[in-house]
Amino acid sequence: MAEEIWHDPLKAENAVHSRPRHYLRSQWPFWVLLAPGVLLLFAFVYLPMFGIVLAFKNFHIDQGIWGSPWVGLENFKFFFRSEYAWRATRNTVFLNALFISTGHLFAIFCAIALFEVRMVWFRRGIQTITYFPSFLSWVTIGVLALSVFSPGQGSLNSLLSSLGFKPVQWYSWPSLWPGILTLLNTWKGAGVLIVIYIAALTSVNHEYYEAAKIDGANFWNLTRHVTLPHLAPTVVVLVLMAVGNIFRGDTQMMLAIVDQQSQLYPTTDVLDFFVYRSLTKSMDVGMPAAVGLYQSCVGFVLVLGANWFARGYQREGALF
Repeated sequence: MAEEIWHDPLKAENAVHSRPRHYLRSQWPFWVLLAPGVLLLFAFVYLPMFGIVLAFKNFHIDQGIWGSPWVGLENFKFFFRSEYAWRATRNTVFLNALFISTGHLFAIFCAIALFEVRMVWFRRGIQTITYFPSFLSWVTIGVLALSVFSPGQGSLNSLLSSLGFKPVQWYSWPSLWPGILTLLNTWKGAGVLIVIYIAALTSVNHEYYEAAKIDGANFWNLTRHVTLPHLAPTVVVLVLMAVGNIFRGDTQMMLAIVDQQSQLYPTTDVLDFFVYRSLTKSMDVGMPAAVGLYQSCVGFVLVLGANWFARGYQREGALF
């Protein structure tokens, strides 16, 4: 049969063109499973992209999206001329950079430490403890944070008083809250990263470690020359995915922890939280839409730049 197709160009061409159809027919259960996710992605990600036009219009609900008057770049000018533009942009990038760097460094350290533990029950117990906070909502964590940092009955001030120190007005010190938010974010999200990094470490061939030990490598040499190089592609991919959202703040976090504490806004006000307040107070859709488009464009450029840098450093670690 193969020789017949090989000697007959028409049959060979038909066989080549029939392969995609045969593949689609043979894999139809997987396409059926994929269809709901694709439809949801199309409905909630690609269809709303037509709303980008709102960034260039003075939206009136009675006139609709297409009937509202066109204002060009006025919404962008209004945002960038306001006193909040630079503050929200700076805080968003700074806080997300802290979250990404601290979260990944802590997760890598814990993953390497747990990977060296030979007691399986202890390793699984620590993984469970670190993973559990990821199931908590930011509302729950906000209540916990208030019970700890409350000026009156907070547990931290109670501890300081019992040690002979004066209570601290935590909500009057905006400079402390980037660190506090970073600790809370790391506590909540590091467990997932630890699981991913441990899974990446378990795929490393143990022959590399055995060969290095024969050459006299100690723990630090093994970590530097074997563990970290094999962990690098996973780190690069996760960091690249996080960089894509570096211009987006976590509104749930800010609503649950900062909320109406306006004295903390100089160091905690992020773009998404600013957009939320603008929508709830003024109901001006055009300016928040302009801010969202600004975030998306800058995030896209950052992903391209970070991917280009990663490809130059380690090609297999790049996303594309």
